[in-house]
Amino acid sequence: MSDLQALEKRLRILEDKDAITSLLNRYCNTADDRDWVSFGQCFTEDGVMCFENWGDVVGQEKITAAAGGAEDRFEGLQHSMTNQQVDVDGDEAACRCYLWFAATMDRSKPHEYHAFGGHYRIFQGWGLIMAPTDEIQPAPAVITGDLAQDQADELRSKALTADKSTLPDGYYMSPRVIGTFVGLAFNLAAAYWVMQAAAGCLVQIDQDIGPSANIYMFTTVWVICQSVSMLLFGRNSDKFGRRNLALYAQALGIVGGIVGATAKDPNQLIGAAVILGIAAGVPGSYPLLTGELMTNKLKYLGTVIVVVPNIIATGFGPYLGIRLATIAHWRWIFYIYIILMVIGTVMWYIWYHPPSYVQLHGETSSPWKHVRQIDWIGTFLLTSGLVLFMLGMSWGGPYPWSSPRVLGLLISGGVVLVSFVLYECFFNIKFPIVPMKMFLDVRGFTCVVAISAFTGCIQQSIFIVWPSQIQYIFGSTSTGGWEQTAWMASVSGFGSWAGIIMIGPLYHIVKRLRLQLLVGSVFMTAFLGAMVSITYTNRASAIAFCFLSTFPMGWGEVFTMLMVQYIVSETDLGIGFVPAVLEAGLPQSSLSQLLTAATQASQAALQAVPGMTDEILRVTNNSVADAYGKAFSYVYYFALALGAICIIAAACLRDFDQYLTDHVSRMVYHKKDTKTDVLRVKNVDGDDGDGEKPVSETKEVA
Repeated sequence: MSDLQALEKRLRILEDKDAITSLLNRYCNTADDRDWVSFGQCFTEDGVMCFENWGDVVGQEKITAAAGGAEDRFEGLQHSMTNQQVDVDGDEAACRCYLWFAATMDRSKPHEYHAFGGHYRIFQGWGLIMAPTDEIQPAPAVITGDLAQDQADELRSKALTADKSTLPDGYYMSPRVIGTFVGLAFNLAAAYWVMQAAAGCLVQIDQDIGPSANIYMFTTVWVICQSVSMLLFGRNSDKFGRRNLALYAQALGIVGGIVGATAKDPNQLIGAAVILGIAAGVPGSYPLLTGELMTNKLKYLGTVIVVVPNIIATGFGPYLGIRLATIAHWRWIFYIYIILMVIGTVMWYIWYHPPSYVQLHGETSSPWKHVRQIDWIGTFLLTSGLVLFMLGMSWGGPYPWSSPRVLGLLISGGVVLVSFVLYECFFNIKFPIVPMKMFLDVRGFTCVVAISAFTGCIQQSIFIVWPSQIQYIFGSTSTGGWEQTAWMASVSGFGSWAGIIMIGPLYHIVKRLRLQLLVGSVFMTAFLGAMVSITYTNRASAIAFCFLSTFPMGWGEVFTMLMVQYIVSETDLGIGFVPAVLEAGLPQSSLSQLLTAATQASQAALQAVPGMTDEILRVTNNSVADAYGKAFSYVYYFALALGAICIIAAACLRDFDQYLTDHVSRMVYHKKDTKTDVLRVKNVDGDDGDGEKPVSETKEVA
């Protein structure tokens, strides 16, 4: 090789080394700038990014999605790179460097996400083939007593997590885990039983202790209170621990059951719904409560376990509610609720011991400190805004939409909710009830919230509307009596339950969570559109459309935790059937009584109208059913629009498959273990007499 050739070769190597150094700098700078598209382009098309908690993330698109999805965890990110050593061999090169970053993600482990540059190759320039993370074990960290409470709590939270491989042998078959899941199953069945069964027989309840135009507020109020309760429980139990808040809510539920069982008028029943809805926030959070105890990839299976018994409520609830009201008494709905809730509460009292306040914050921390840190103003604005707005939507049925009552509630609720958003965004709140920065993750958090909110709207609304729709449209024209009507009212619950049981176990097998949500949203929306065509002449189609439209809703419920109702539970009747009954021979003087009787969905009330004959009764039943069918169709037009929003959000959602790991967020403990700060370690020297040494001495946090 001539001197000139050797010089050219050396120059090429130097140029390649400079290009690789520039690539490493671009890797750091794009991450610091949060330009995740450019960050992903630092890798080759089949490049691999290896982070301990994510596993291998392969390909530019998935690397971009994974890094962008964790953006909120990398606040204040700053990279630093030293000790580069590049060896070039033709069109391949190997590089080693010390690449680390300081971030607020985990102050206890600044070493965890340092990266060693892997191998590189030429492919339209230089690019990363692999960026593995070879962990460097640090010296034991010394945590002093002056450590900030927030930092210590972050360490405790990290220490309370686990991996499937580190769980005790037989953990998931231990009495405390089985008791926790069985107790939650009882509480979940009780919570939805009282709502579903009562919703199925509100007509009979109104005939017994009414009449009242507000009787249907029972289900509306229940849903509103449960939605608010779920949000408040999830946020506050993260701070104070879940056990005590859950037990208080269940005790409150038992009180609500007693109030409902002894109700003497519809207003008292609605008061019971407030209590029952608040109490239902805990079992309604079952995806949170079960999911945090399971590995990331098996969260859905944990949910399926507690949902199986819920077929009593969601499947048979409306039928059993109507049957109890017909052959016994509707108050048995509340008696059964109390029995189920007592069993579940006792089981949780004995076995449910998730991380306690001491484990979360230490033995010297005062709960009152965290009480003062609660976002009280935000909580008030959110709760009052939701209640006002939801009541306005609900009263838009029995009252004109242009009435001062409805407009006042809608406008005031909307103003309060806007004020809540502005308050959370522009005031420096340490622990906001809804951290608005999460919405900056548009393709992640924001899309999931959109899908969950609108799916929850549709699902809860169908649970409320469908039994009444069946009662009014098919109740008077059914040839199978009340039992046929009752079974039809149960279809929506069966569909929701079947979706969870049949599709749920495939959650981690199929993966491709984004595609699952997209297909489910399209499926749901298509059959919601078909429900517009329901009339009293197509009973079979109505059953099929309802089952198929709710089938993906139950499955999608586990993807989502935030549920809010936006659609009214009842609608205007209209008077389109009046000419038909007058033509059939009904006296004009009986028209007023006929209109009153028609709204009660009672054949006895219709037959008591003066001048009523079998022919007039037949015409009345068909005409009223037709009028209700047309009125209910507008509910599904609205639901169809919400379904379209779900489709758009699912299409924009980024991929979440990389999170399906063996990570376990929380465990349940023996009662005695919940009284010890997790940042206390065994004293190997045994010099303090109790076998423990305070965290202020020494604690290895690696």
